[in-house]
Amino acid sequence: MHAAMKRIGGLLLLLLLLLPWTALGEARMNTWQQLEEYLRGQAELRKDDFTFYYDSSLALNKNKEKASSMMQRMGMLSFKWEYTSSRMRVYNIKYEDEFAVCRTEGEIRVYLARCARYQVRDFALFVGESLYPKLKAGDFAGIHSLEGEARITSRKLSYSNDACAFFYSEVQYDSGAQRLTTLEQVMAALQTGADNLQEEMNLFCSDDLFRRLTADKTDLLQKMGNALGIENYSYILSEGAGRIALSDIRYRAGFKMLRAYRTGNYQALTQREYDTLAFAVNTLNMGGVPNDLLGAERWIHDYLCDHITYTINDYSEEDDCAIGALLSGQANCDGYSDAFYLLGSLLGMEIRCQSGDALRTDGDTGHMWNLIRLNDEWYMVDVTWNDSENKDPAHIWYNIGADFARYSHTWQDYPGLDPMAEHTENGYRPYPIYRCYSFDDLKSIMKECRQYRREKADIFYGFGQDLYQDTDRAYDVMRKAGVKGSIRSIWYSRPGFVHFYQLDY
Repeated sequence: MHAAMKRIGGLLLLLLLLLPWTALGEARMNTWQQLEEYLRGQAELRKDDFTFYYDSSLALNKNKEKASSMMQRMGMLSFKWEYTSSRMRVYNIKYEDEFAVCRTEGEIRVYLARCARYQVRDFALFVGESLYPKLKAGDFAGIHSLEGEARITSRKLSYSNDACAFFYSEVQYDSGAQRLTTLEQVMAALQTGADNLQEEMNLFCSDDLFRRLTADKTDLLQKMGNALGIENYSYILSEGAGRIALSDIRYRAGFKMLRAYRTGNYQALTQREYDTLAFAVNTLNMGGVPNDLLGAERWIHDYLCDHITYTINDYSEEDDCAIGALLSGQANCDGYSDAFYLLGSLLGMEIRCQSGDALRTDGDTGHMWNLIRLNDEWYMVDVTWNDSENKDPAHIWYNIGADFARYSHTWQDYPGLDPMAEHTENGYRPYPIYRCYSFDDLKSIMKECRQYRREKADIFYGFGQDLYQDTDRAYDVMRKAGVKGSIRSIWYSRPGFVHFYQLDY
Protein backbone atom coordinates (compact mmCIF):
# COMPACT_ATOMS: atom_id res chain seq x y z
CA MET A 1 0.00 0.00 0.00
CA HIS A 2 2.72 2.40 0.89
CA ALA A 3 4.52 1.75 -2.41
CA ALA A 4 1.29 2.25 -4.36
CA MET A 5 0.65 5.62 -2.69
CA LYS A 6 4.15 6.74 -3.57
CA ARG A 7 3.56 5.85 -7.22
CA ILE A 8 0.26 7.78 -7.25
CA GLY A 9 1.91 10.80 -5.61
CA GLY A 10 4.71 10.72 -8.15
CA LEU A 11 2.22 10.62 -11.03
CA LEU A 12 0.31 13.59 -9.61
CA LEU A 13 3.52 15.58 -9.29
CA LEU A 14 4.46 14.70 -12.87
CA LEU A 15 1.03 15.81 -14.10
CA LEU A 16 1.40 19.11 -12.28
CA LEU A 17 4.77 19.68 -13.86
CA LEU A 18 3.41 18.87 -17.31
CA LEU A 19 0.36 21.12 -16.95
CA PRO A 20 0.68 24.54 -18.66
CA TRP A 21 0.96 27.54 -16.41
CA THR A 22 -2.58 28.51 -17.36
CA ALA A 23 -3.76 25.67 -15.16
CA LEU A 24 -2.33 27.55 -12.20
CA GLY A 25 -4.49 30.61 -12.81
CA GLU A 26 -2.58 32.48 -15.56
CA ALA A 27 -4.60 32.98 -18.75
CA ARG A 28 -3.38 32.63 -22.32
CA MET A 29 -4.43 35.21 -24.90
CA ASN A 30 -4.60 34.09 -28.54
CA THR A 31 -6.33 37.10 -30.09
CA TRP A 32 -6.62 40.82 -29.43
CA GLN A 33 -10.32 40.32 -28.68
CA GLN A 34 -9.47 37.82 -25.98
CA LEU A 35 -6.91 40.20 -24.53
CA GLU A 36 -9.45 43.04 -24.50
CA GLU A 37 -12.02 40.91 -22.65
CA TYR A 38 -9.36 39.76 -20.19
CA LEU A 39 -8.18 43.29 -19.46
CA ARG A 40 -11.77 44.44 -18.97
CA GLY A 41 -12.24 41.74 -16.39
CA GLN A 42 -9.07 42.70 -14.52
CA ALA A 43 -10.14 46.36 -14.60
CA GLU A 44 -13.59 45.55 -13.20
CA LEU A 45 -11.87 43.75 -10.31
CA ARG A 46 -9.44 46.67 -9.94
CA LYS A 47 -6.51 44.28 -10.03
CA ASP A 48 -3.25 46.15 -9.54
CA ASP A 49 -0.98 43.24 -10.48
CA PHE A 50 -1.63 40.37 -12.87
CA THR A 51 0.22 38.11 -15.29
CA PHE A 52 -0.90 36.40 -18.50
CA TYR A 53 0.52 34.45 -21.42
CA TYR A 54 -0.06 35.43 -25.02
CA ASP A 55 0.30 33.89 -28.43
CA SER A 56 3.39 34.84 -30.37
CA SER A 57 1.19 36.23 -33.16
CA LEU A 58 0.19 39.12 -30.87
CA ALA A 59 3.85 40.14 -30.43
CA LEU A 60 3.01 42.43 -27.55
CA ASN A 61 6.67 43.31 -27.12
CA LYS A 62 6.47 44.94 -30.56
CA ASN A 63 2.98 46.37 -30.16
CA LYS A 64 3.39 48.28 -26.91
CA GLU A 65 1.43 51.31 -28.10
CA LYS A 66 -1.58 49.20 -29.10
CA ALA A 67 -1.52 47.31 -25.80
CA SER A 68 -1.03 50.55 -23.88
CA SER A 69 -4.00 52.16 -25.62
CA MET A 70 -6.17 49.17 -24.81
CA MET A 71 -5.23 49.33 -21.11
CA GLN A 72 -5.95 53.05 -21.07
CA ARG A 73 -9.43 52.38 -22.46
CA MET A 74 -9.97 49.97 -19.59
CA GLY A 75 -9.36 52.80 -17.14
CA MET A 76 -5.78 51.92 -16.23
CA LEU A 77 -4.31 55.40 -15.83
CA SER A 78 -0.75 54.19 -15.41
CA PHE A 79 1.12 50.94 -15.02
CA LYS A 80 4.41 49.21 -15.42
CA TRP A 81 5.05 45.98 -17.25
CA GLU A 82 7.69 43.40 -17.87
CA TYR A 83 7.50 40.74 -20.55
CA THR A 84 9.19 38.00 -22.47
CA SER A 85 8.27 36.76 -25.93
CA SER A 86 5.19 34.95 -24.52
CA ARG A 87 4.52 36.19 -20.99
CA MET A 88 3.59 39.61 -19.61
CA ARG A 89 3.24 40.92 -16.10
CA VAL A 90 1.40 44.21 -15.49
CA TYR A 91 1.81 45.84 -12.08
CA ASN A 92 1.75 49.14 -10.14
CA ILE A 93 -1.56 49.86 -11.85
CA LYS A 94 -3.42 53.08 -11.05
CA TYR A 95 -7.04 53.31 -12.23
CA GLU A 96 -9.14 56.18 -13.44
CA ASP A 97 -12.81 55.81 -12.62
CA GLU A 98 -13.90 56.80 -16.08
CA PHE A 99 -11.69 56.86 -19.13
CA ALA A 100 -12.80 59.05 -22.02
CA VAL A 101 -11.42 60.83 -25.03
CA CYS A 102 -10.56 64.47 -24.22
CA ARG A 103 -12.56 66.66 -26.57
CA THR A 104 -11.70 70.08 -25.11
CA GLU A 105 -8.57 71.72 -23.78
CA GLY A 106 -10.26 71.91 -20.39
CA GLU A 107 -10.62 68.12 -20.28
CA ILE A 108 -6.94 67.77 -21.22
CA ARG A 109 -6.01 70.10 -18.37
CA VAL A 110 -7.91 67.91 -15.93
CA TYR A 111 -6.35 64.75 -17.31
CA LEU A 112 -2.78 66.07 -17.26
CA ALA A 113 -3.27 67.54 -13.79
CA ARG A 114 -4.36 64.07 -12.62
CA CYS A 115 -1.24 62.55 -14.15
CA ALA A 116 0.85 65.18 -12.39
CA ARG A 117 -0.85 64.46 -9.06
CA TYR A 118 0.07 60.79 -9.33
CA GLN A 119 3.47 61.56 -10.92
CA VAL A 120 2.60 59.28 -13.85
CA ARG A 121 5.65 58.82 -16.05
CA ASP A 122 4.10 56.85 -18.93
CA PHE A 123 0.61 57.47 -20.30
CA ALA A 124 -1.42 58.02 -23.44
CA LEU A 125 -3.57 61.05 -24.16
CA PHE A 126 -6.48 60.52 -26.59
CA VAL A 127 -8.16 63.62 -27.98
CA GLY A 128 -11.06 64.44 -30.27
CA GLU A 129 -10.53 64.41 -34.02
CA SER A 130 -11.29 68.12 -34.36
CA LEU A 131 -8.98 69.09 -31.48
CA TYR A 132 -6.02 66.95 -32.54
CA PRO A 133 -4.83 69.14 -35.50
CA LYS A 134 -5.03 72.27 -33.33
CA LEU A 135 -2.77 70.71 -30.70
CA LYS A 136 -0.21 69.67 -33.34
CA ALA A 137 -0.20 73.00 -35.19
CA GLY A 138 2.79 75.30 -34.93
CA ASP A 139 5.23 72.53 -34.10
CA PHE A 140 2.99 71.16 -31.31
CA ALA A 141 2.64 74.59 -29.67
CA GLY A 142 -0.86 73.79 -28.40
CA ILE A 143 0.01 70.59 -26.58
CA HIS A 144 3.26 72.12 -25.27
CA SER A 145 1.31 74.95 -23.69
CA LEU A 146 -0.97 72.50 -21.89
CA GLU A 147 2.05 70.50 -20.75
CA GLY A 148 3.42 73.66 -19.20
CA GLU A 149 0.25 74.17 -17.19
CA ALA A 150 0.68 70.66 -15.76
CA ARG A 151 4.31 71.50 -14.90
CA ILE A 152 5.67 68.82 -17.23
CA THR A 153 9.30 69.80 -17.55
CA SER A 154 10.63 67.01 -19.78
CA ARG A 155 9.32 63.93 -21.56
CA LYS A 156 9.57 61.73 -24.60
CA LEU A 157 6.62 62.21 -26.91
CA SER A 158 5.28 60.21 -29.83
CA TYR A 159 1.89 60.42 -31.49
CA SER A 160 -0.60 58.56 -33.66
CA ASN A 161 -2.53 60.44 -36.32
CA ASP A 162 -4.89 57.47 -36.78
CA ALA A 163 -5.77 57.22 -33.08
CA CYS A 164 -5.55 61.00 -32.45
CA ALA A 165 -3.33 60.20 -29.49
CA PHE A 166 -0.14 61.43 -27.82
CA PHE A 167 2.04 58.85 -26.09
CA TYR A 168 4.17 60.09 -23.19
CA SER A 169 7.10 58.36 -21.54
CA GLU A 170 9.82 59.31 -19.04
CA VAL A 171 7.71 62.29 -17.94
CA GLN A 172 9.22 64.62 -15.33
CA TYR A 173 7.20 67.09 -13.26
CA ASP A 174 8.14 70.15 -11.26
CA SER A 175 4.92 70.73 -9.36
CA GLY A 176 6.72 72.52 -6.54
CA ALA A 177 8.52 75.00 -8.78
CA GLN A 178 8.60 78.55 -7.50
CA ARG A 179 6.44 80.95 -9.47
CA LEU A 180 8.66 83.86 -10.39
CA THR A 181 7.29 87.37 -10.12
CA THR A 182 10.33 89.65 -10.60
CA LEU A 183 13.23 89.91 -12.99
CA GLU A 184 15.58 89.59 -10.04
CA GLN A 185 14.14 86.14 -9.34
CA VAL A 186 14.59 85.18 -12.98
CA MET A 187 18.22 86.25 -12.83
CA ALA A 188 18.74 84.17 -9.69
CA ALA A 189 17.15 81.12 -11.34
CA LEU A 190 19.35 81.54 -14.42
CA GLN A 191 22.41 81.92 -12.20
CA THR A 192 21.64 78.68 -10.36
CA GLY A 193 21.13 76.81 -13.62
CA ALA A 194 24.28 78.23 -15.18
CA ASP A 195 26.37 77.34 -12.14
CA ASN A 196 25.34 73.72 -12.72
CA LEU A 197 25.65 73.88 -16.53
CA GLN A 198 22.03 72.79 -16.85
CA GLU A 199 21.02 72.03 -20.42
CA GLU A 200 17.35 72.56 -19.60
CA MET A 201 15.59 75.10 -17.39
CA ASN A 202 11.93 75.80 -16.73
CA LEU A 203 10.80 79.23 -15.62
CA PHE A 204 7.23 79.50 -14.29
CA CYS A 205 6.32 83.19 -14.29
CA SER A 206 3.48 85.40 -13.22
CA ASP A 207 1.34 86.74 -16.07
CA ASP A 208 2.98 90.19 -15.99
CA LEU A 209 6.49 88.76 -15.88
CA PHE A 210 5.74 86.29 -18.69
CA ARG A 211 4.51 89.10 -20.94
CA ARG A 212 7.56 91.19 -20.18
CA LEU A 213 10.01 88.38 -20.90
CA THR A 214 8.31 87.30 -24.12
CA ALA A 215 7.42 90.71 -25.54
CA ASP A 216 10.57 90.61 -27.69
CA LYS A 217 10.73 86.84 -28.27
CA THR A 218 12.91 86.31 -25.19
CA ASP A 219 15.50 88.90 -26.30
CA LEU A 220 15.56 90.31 -22.77
CA LEU A 221 16.02 86.82 -21.37
CA GLN A 222 18.84 86.18 -23.84
CA LYS A 223 20.68 89.31 -22.72
CA MET A 224 20.19 88.44 -19.05
CA GLY A 225 21.62 85.00 -19.74
CA ASN A 226 24.59 86.46 -21.61
CA ALA A 227 25.69 88.21 -18.45
CA LEU A 228 25.80 84.81 -16.72
CA GLY A 229 27.63 82.78 -19.34
CA ILE A 230 24.63 81.48 -21.32
CA GLU A 231 25.37 81.75 -25.02
CA ASN A 232 22.23 80.39 -26.65
CA TYR A 233 19.22 78.13 -26.21
CA SER A 234 15.98 76.87 -27.73
CA TYR A 235 12.70 77.69 -26.04
CA ILE A 236 9.03 76.77 -25.81
CA LEU A 237 6.49 79.29 -24.48
CA SER A 238 3.38 78.12 -22.62
CA GLU A 239 1.32 81.26 -22.10
CA GLY A 240 -1.46 79.65 -20.08
CA ALA A 241 1.07 78.29 -17.58
CA GLY A 242 3.41 81.26 -17.71
CA ARG A 243 6.14 78.74 -18.52
CA ILE A 244 9.32 79.39 -20.49
CA ALA A 245 11.05 76.09 -21.17
CA LEU A 246 14.69 76.50 -22.16
CA SER A 247 16.45 73.56 -23.77
CA ASP A 248 19.69 72.82 -25.63
CA ILE A 249 21.33 75.53 -23.50
CA ARG A 250 24.84 76.37 -24.63
CA TYR A 251 27.37 78.15 -22.45
CA ARG A 252 30.21 80.38 -23.53
CA ALA A 253 33.48 78.51 -23.75
CA GLY A 254 35.21 80.85 -21.30
CA PHE A 255 32.47 80.29 -18.73
CA LYS A 256 32.75 76.51 -19.05
CA MET A 257 36.55 76.64 -18.81
CA LEU A 258 36.52 78.82 -15.72
CA ARG A 259 33.97 76.59 -14.00
CA ALA A 260 36.06 73.49 -14.83
CA TYR A 261 39.19 75.16 -13.49
CA ARG A 262 37.52 76.16 -10.23
CA THR A 263 35.83 72.81 -9.62
CA GLY A 264 38.59 70.57 -10.95
CA ASN A 265 36.02 68.76 -13.11
CA TYR A 266 36.99 68.93 -16.78
CA GLN A 267 34.53 66.37 -18.17
CA ALA A 268 32.23 68.99 -19.71
CA LEU A 269 35.07 70.48 -21.81
CA THR A 270 35.84 69.60 -25.40
CA GLN A 271 39.46 68.94 -26.30
CA ARG A 272 39.79 72.42 -27.83
CA GLU A 273 38.34 74.01 -24.71
CA TYR A 274 40.71 72.02 -22.53
CA ASP A 275 43.67 73.09 -24.71
CA THR A 276 42.55 76.73 -24.53
CA LEU A 277 42.28 76.60 -20.75
CA ALA A 278 45.77 75.09 -20.50
CA PHE A 279 47.09 77.81 -22.83
CA ALA A 280 45.42 80.54 -20.74
CA VAL A 281 46.85 79.22 -17.47
CA ASN A 282 50.34 78.86 -18.97
CA THR A 283 50.16 82.38 -20.42
CA LEU A 284 49.39 83.87 -17.03
CA ASN A 285 52.12 81.78 -15.38
CA MET A 286 54.88 82.63 -17.84
CA GLY A 287 55.82 85.76 -15.89
CA GLY A 288 55.43 89.47 -16.40
CA VAL A 289 51.91 89.82 -15.03
CA PRO A 290 51.87 92.54 -12.35
CA ASN A 291 50.64 91.59 -8.89
CA ASP A 292 48.23 94.50 -8.48
CA LEU A 293 44.73 94.36 -9.95
CA LEU A 294 44.98 97.43 -12.22
CA GLY A 295 48.39 96.38 -13.47
CA ALA A 296 47.25 92.82 -14.20
CA GLU A 297 44.12 94.10 -15.94
CA ARG A 298 46.17 96.32 -18.26
CA TRP A 299 48.60 93.46 -18.96
CA ILE A 300 45.75 91.19 -20.05
CA HIS A 301 44.10 93.94 -22.10
CA ASP A 302 47.31 94.82 -23.95
CA TYR A 303 48.25 91.15 -24.43
CA LEU A 304 44.95 90.48 -26.17
CA CYS A 305 45.26 93.58 -28.34
CA ASP A 306 48.76 92.50 -29.37
CA HIS A 307 47.88 88.86 -30.13
CA ILE A 308 44.41 88.97 -31.69
CA THR A 309 43.39 90.01 -35.19
CA TYR A 310 39.82 91.16 -35.54
CA THR A 311 37.75 89.08 -37.98
CA ILE A 312 34.70 90.40 -39.80
CA ASN A 313 33.59 88.09 -42.61
CA ASP A 314 35.99 85.15 -42.89
CA TYR A 315 35.84 83.55 -39.47
CA SER A 316 34.92 80.28 -37.81
CA GLU A 317 32.66 79.52 -34.85
CA GLU A 318 35.74 79.44 -32.61
CA ASP A 319 36.24 83.14 -33.28
CA ASP A 320 33.08 83.74 -31.23
CA CYS A 321 34.86 82.64 -28.08
CA ALA A 322 38.17 82.44 -26.24
CA ILE A 323 39.28 79.44 -28.33
CA GLY A 324 39.76 81.48 -31.49
CA ALA A 325 41.15 84.45 -29.59
CA LEU A 326 43.81 82.51 -27.68
CA LEU A 327 44.63 79.46 -29.81
CA SER A 328 44.17 80.91 -33.31
CA GLY A 329 44.84 84.59 -32.61
CA GLN A 330 41.68 85.80 -34.33
CA ALA A 331 38.26 86.71 -32.99
CA ASN A 332 35.24 88.94 -33.27
CA CYS A 333 33.91 91.01 -30.38
CA ASP A 334 32.45 87.93 -28.67
CA GLY A 335 35.83 86.24 -28.79
CA TYR A 336 37.70 89.26 -27.43
CA SER A 337 35.19 89.54 -24.55
CA ASP A 338 35.27 85.83 -23.76
CA ALA A 339 39.08 85.81 -23.66
CA PHE A 340 39.25 88.89 -21.40
CA TYR A 341 36.64 87.29 -19.14
CA LEU A 342 38.60 84.03 -18.91
CA LEU A 343 42.06 85.49 -18.30
CA GLY A 344 40.87 88.09 -15.82
CA SER A 345 38.67 85.65 -13.92
CA LEU A 346 41.54 83.15 -13.64
CA LEU A 347 43.41 85.87 -11.74
CA GLY A 348 40.47 86.45 -9.41
CA MET A 349 39.00 89.55 -11.08
CA GLU A 350 35.23 89.99 -11.17
CA ILE A 351 34.39 90.29 -14.85
CA ARG A 352 31.20 89.96 -16.87
CA CYS A 353 30.36 89.99 -20.55
CA GLN A 354 27.70 92.45 -21.63
CA SER A 355 25.82 92.59 -24.91
CA GLY A 356 24.20 95.60 -26.50
CA ASP A 357 24.70 97.85 -29.52
CA ALA A 358 27.70 99.81 -30.72
CA LEU A 359 26.91 103.32 -32.00
CA ARG A 360 29.03 103.71 -35.11
CA THR A 361 29.24 106.34 -37.81
CA ASP A 362 28.56 103.64 -40.41
CA GLY A 363 25.50 102.26 -38.64
CA ASP A 364 24.67 100.81 -35.23
CA THR A 365 25.37 97.12 -34.77
CA GLY A 366 25.14 94.38 -32.18
CA HIS A 367 28.20 94.21 -29.99
CA MET A 368 29.71 92.62 -26.87
CA TRP A 369 32.18 93.99 -24.35
CA ASN A 370 33.19 93.47 -20.71
CA LEU A 371 32.50 94.94 -17.31
CA ILE A 372 35.05 94.76 -14.50
CA ARG A 373 34.34 95.34 -10.82
CA LEU A 374 36.60 97.91 -9.15
CA ASN A 375 35.84 98.85 -5.56
CA ASP A 376 32.22 97.65 -5.77
CA GLU A 377 31.51 99.50 -9.01
CA TRP A 378 31.35 98.08 -12.54
CA TYR A 379 33.25 99.77 -15.38
CA MET A 380 33.31 99.13 -19.11
CA VAL A 381 36.28 97.60 -20.94
CA ASP A 382 35.88 97.18 -24.69
CA VAL A 383 39.01 95.35 -25.82
CA THR A 384 37.72 95.04 -29.38
CA TRP A 385 37.36 98.77 -29.90
CA ASN A 386 40.65 99.47 -28.14
CA ASP A 387 42.57 97.18 -30.49
CA SER A 388 44.33 98.99 -33.31
CA GLU A 389 46.36 98.04 -36.35
CA ASN A 390 49.45 99.98 -35.30
CA LYS A 391 50.08 97.63 -32.35
CA ASP A 392 49.73 100.55 -29.95
CA PRO A 393 46.67 99.53 -27.92
CA ALA A 394 44.32 102.38 -27.20
CA HIS A 395 42.72 102.69 -23.79
CA ILE A 396 39.76 104.84 -24.70
CA TRP A 397 36.99 102.40 -23.75
CA TYR A 398 38.88 101.24 -20.71
CA ASN A 399 37.45 101.40 -17.18
CA ILE A 400 34.94 104.04 -18.15
CA GLY A 401 31.58 104.65 -16.53
CA ALA A 402 28.19 105.20 -18.08
CA ASP A 403 28.89 108.94 -18.42
CA PHE A 404 31.21 108.26 -21.38
CA ALA A 405 30.14 104.74 -22.40
CA ARG A 406 26.60 105.75 -23.27
CA TYR A 407 27.85 108.02 -26.05
CA SER A 408 29.23 105.05 -28.00
CA HIS A 409 27.36 102.01 -26.62
CA THR A 410 23.79 101.21 -25.65
CA TRP A 411 22.77 98.42 -23.29
CA GLN A 412 20.15 97.40 -20.77
CA ASP A 413 20.97 97.13 -17.10
CA TYR A 414 19.87 93.68 -16.01
CA PRO A 415 17.69 93.36 -12.92
CA GLY A 416 19.48 91.36 -10.28
CA LEU A 417 22.87 92.66 -11.41
CA ASP A 418 24.53 95.87 -10.29
CA PRO A 419 24.51 98.52 -13.03
CA MET A 420 27.57 100.16 -14.51
CA ALA A 421 29.11 102.97 -12.49
CA GLU A 422 27.64 106.29 -13.48
CA HIS A 423 30.89 108.25 -13.47
CA THR A 424 34.35 107.47 -14.81
CA GLU A 425 37.20 107.52 -12.30
CA ASN A 426 40.40 108.58 -14.05
CA GLY A 427 42.41 106.94 -11.28
CA TYR A 428 41.46 103.55 -12.77
CA ARG A 429 42.76 104.47 -16.23
CA PRO A 430 46.31 104.55 -17.64
CA TYR A 431 45.62 108.11 -18.68
CA PRO A 432 42.59 110.38 -18.27
CA ILE A 433 39.61 110.97 -20.48
CA TYR A 434 38.25 114.50 -20.78
CA ARG A 435 35.13 116.27 -21.95
CA CYS A 436 35.81 119.07 -24.35
CA TYR A 437 33.17 121.60 -25.41
CA SER A 438 35.35 124.32 -26.91
CA PHE A 439 38.91 125.10 -27.93
CA ASP A 440 39.24 126.94 -24.63
CA ASP A 441 38.53 123.60 -22.92
CA LEU A 442 41.19 121.99 -25.12
CA LYS A 443 43.69 124.62 -24.01
CA SER A 444 43.01 123.86 -20.34
CA ILE A 445 43.31 120.10 -21.00
CA MET A 446 46.68 120.51 -22.72
CA LYS A 447 47.98 122.61 -19.81
CA GLU A 448 46.97 119.86 -17.38
CA CYS A 449 48.68 117.23 -19.56
CA ARG A 450 51.86 119.34 -19.49
CA GLN A 451 51.63 119.75 -15.72
CA TYR A 452 51.46 115.98 -15.14
CA ARG A 453 53.67 115.04 -18.10
CA ARG A 454 51.00 112.82 -19.60
CA GLU A 455 51.98 110.71 -22.61
CA LYS A 456 48.40 110.27 -23.81
CA ALA A 457 44.93 111.71 -23.37
CA ASP A 458 41.49 110.90 -24.73
CA ILE A 459 39.07 113.69 -25.45
CA PHE A 460 35.36 113.46 -26.03
CA TYR A 461 34.35 116.55 -27.91
CA GLY A 462 30.78 117.71 -27.65
CA PHE A 463 30.79 121.06 -29.44
CA GLY A 464 29.44 121.75 -32.88
CA GLN A 465 32.68 122.14 -34.81
CA ASP A 466 34.43 118.85 -35.59
CA LEU A 467 37.63 118.94 -33.53
CA TYR A 468 39.42 116.47 -35.74
CA GLN A 469 38.53 118.34 -38.94
CA ASP A 470 40.11 121.53 -37.62
CA THR A 471 43.44 119.91 -36.76
CA ASP A 472 45.42 123.05 -37.61
CA ARG A 473 43.69 124.94 -34.83
CA ALA A 474 44.00 121.97 -32.45
CA TYR A 475 47.74 121.74 -33.08
CA ASP A 476 48.00 125.50 -32.60
CA VAL A 477 46.31 125.19 -29.18
CA MET A 478 48.75 122.41 -28.27
CA ARG A 479 51.74 124.48 -29.37
CA LYS A 480 50.67 127.51 -27.37
CA ALA A 481 50.26 125.25 -24.30
CA GLY A 482 53.82 123.96 -24.81
CA VAL A 483 52.75 120.48 -25.92
CA LYS A 484 53.91 118.42 -28.90
CA GLY A 485 52.26 115.27 -30.11
CA SER A 486 49.92 113.54 -32.53
CA ILE A 487 46.17 113.36 -32.93
CA ARG A 488 44.14 110.37 -34.10
CA SER A 489 40.39 110.50 -34.59
CA ILE A 490 38.39 107.47 -33.58
CA TRP A 491 36.46 107.62 -36.82
CA TYR A 492 34.07 104.72 -36.17
CA SER A 493 32.70 106.12 -32.93
CA ARG A 494 29.59 108.26 -32.78
CA PRO A 495 29.90 110.94 -31.43
CA GLY A 496 33.58 111.80 -31.65
CA PHE A 497 36.53 110.74 -29.54
CA VAL A 498 40.00 112.02 -30.31
CA HIS A 499 43.14 110.30 -29.09
CA PHE A 500 46.16 112.48 -28.26
CA TYR A 501 49.35 110.43 -28.06
CA GLN A 502 53.15 110.67 -28.13
CA LEU A 503 52.84 113.83 -26.11
CA ASP A 504 56.07 115.62 -25.36
CA TYR A 505 56.92 118.91 -23.61
